Amino acid sequence: VQFNHRILAYATVAAAIWHWVFAKRRGTDLPARLIAVIACAQMALGIATLVTGVPTALGTLHQFGAITLFCLTIWNLRTCWPNRATRFGSAISPELDHAAN
Repeated sequence: VQFNHRILAYATVAAAIWHWVFAKRRGTDLPARLIAVIACAQMALGIATLVTGVPTALGTLHQFGAITLFCLTIWNLRTCWPNRATRFGSAISPELDHAAN
């Protein structure tokens, strides 16, 4: 389980950094930069949590980091690709189609 978690962390950090580079070209790099920074901090926090024997405080901070990263990703979706976010929302709730127009 720890190996899978570690590989997912490496892939997430790599994808976050790649996305930041891509977003800089579009001029929408603030959310992407925050995602890259939080992803790196989350990976470092995860390593520290594991090395210190998973104390409750660090484990809780690691969970909070995951929630923060998820929220930043949603914000990034709404900022960088507002039309896609609206289309995704309208697939769930058709009323959003009328609100977007």
